[in-house]
Amino acid sequence: MKELAVDLKRKANFLFAKRKYKEAAAIFRKLITVYPDYVDGYVGLAKILSLYEKQEEIIEYLEPVAENLKSWKLFKILGDTYRFLANRGEDKFIDLAIHYYNAYHAERVDPVTFYYLGRLLEKKREYATALEYYWKSWDLDPKSRQAFEGIVSCLEELNRPAEIQTVKEMWKRKQGK
Repeated sequence: MKELAVDLKRKANFLFAKRKYKEAAAIFRKLITVYPDYVDGYVGLAKILSLYEKQEEIIEYLEPVAENLKSWKLFKILGDTYRFLANRGEDKFIDLAIHYYNAYHAERVDPVTFYYLGRLLEKKREYATALEYYWKSWDLDPKSRQAFEGIVSCLEELNRPAEIQTVKEMWKRKQGK
């Protein structure tokens, strides 16, 4: 059983690498149908669908299985997908993006998704919480200008000018200036 799943995944990935996306998608769909608990089938299909900006279809495939499979890969993809929709002006998806990024962080930690959480929370005007995520991002990636700018933006919104000056001095030190 597992061997067939791996074989199908290899074939689909080979087609993906050759940019034969429709053929690869068909195999990933078959993989999902035959092995509905095999996470890599969903991941592969989501990659192809994201190339065509078919976020709604990604959600259609992943959302029903993500919580049951408890895969950080699926949580990350759903977080990215809902963030993409929220950034297109569909604010109703902000909370779902936040939910899936937090689920992802139960297993993985990375500065980029902490930054994304900061941006999403800033959109909701939750500046104190956004600030926490920007700090986490900056702690993991001290050279991140985006995280630094997020921190400054939140401190401005929270009317904390003394801290802004401190953060700017920290930025200069971290950049070796």
